[in-house]
Amino acid sequence: MVLAAGLGTRMRPLTETIPKPLVKVAGKPLIDHVLDRLAGTGVERAVVNVHHFADQMQQHLAHRKHPQVVISDERGLLLGTGGGNQLFDGAADILSDSLTAAESANPYLTPALPQLITDSFTINGTLVNTGLANQLKQVARLIEARAALGVKRQFFMVNIGGWDTHSNILTNQNNLFGQVGPAMRAFYNYTVNAGIANQVTTFTMSDFNRTFIGNQSLGTDHAYGGNHLVVGGAVKGGDMYGTYPTLVLKGPDDTGSNGAWLPTTGVDQIGGTLANWFGMPAADIDYAFPNLANWSAAQRNIGFV
Repeated sequence: MVLAAGLGTRMRPLTETIPKPLVKVAGKPLIDHVLDRLAGTGVERAVVNVHHFADQMQQHLAHRKHPQVVISDERGLLLGTGGGNQLFDGAADILSDSLTAAESANPYLTPALPQLITDSFTINGTLVNTGLANQLKQVARLIEARAALGVKRQFFMVNIGGWDTHSNILTNQNNLFGQVGPAMRAFYNYTVNAGIANQVTTFTMSDFNRTFIGNQSLGTDHAYGGNHLVVGGAVKGGDMYGTYPTLVLKGPDDTGSNGAWLPTTGVDQIGGTLANWFGMPAADIDYAFPNLANWSAAQRNIGFV
């Protein structure tokens, strides 16, 4: 992040008509000196905050490609000299704690895969070795090390991309399902074999869905509501939660004309339900998921776990 929002009072009168970052040194604005240095070290994206003559800054940076610039518009907030440090103090503490945790965890992530995990991730005689499965193996390692790491609750996020299927959806999605299914099954097998199935819940989450009908490229386009999976010994499974949409184009649940279904269950409801199972106090759940206030008390916990 490049801090460029200051008033430049110590450089007046130069900064009475332009922001300090646009003051030229050796024929080039100060901001470009900084961004060129960042680009030279391989930085691909930089956040630049703006306040004083913000429009000039945005216009100057609009066409910058290397690094790509993301503007943090702070015209309504000015923290004073070094004020950006106030924003980063908390983040620095979190990063420090994360690095300490990583240093503690590394010894458990590098040795040969424990036999329990190997056996659990072997399906029909073959070790599942996809990218998603390998991430979940590392999760299993850290769960196995929970006592040594001194943690009572653990939260992990793994990722699989490629779902933006604007073309060839049948081939691409079948390939993705072929990775997700075995990986989730193998990880659940591990929790059963380790005797912790009732204490581990796995769920899927995405920021968008696909349209019901296709496009000219044998794919689908961005949509709204979708389905998600929740797996674990504590899950009240074999059921569907929420109201399934009416699968009619331009029907009551279509937000457009191509099957972009309006969801009936909110992300906050799913998160709140999982957080309650996880042992989060009610006040903290409301703070973490503020949109729960839009639902009645009976609707906030969906009850799938």
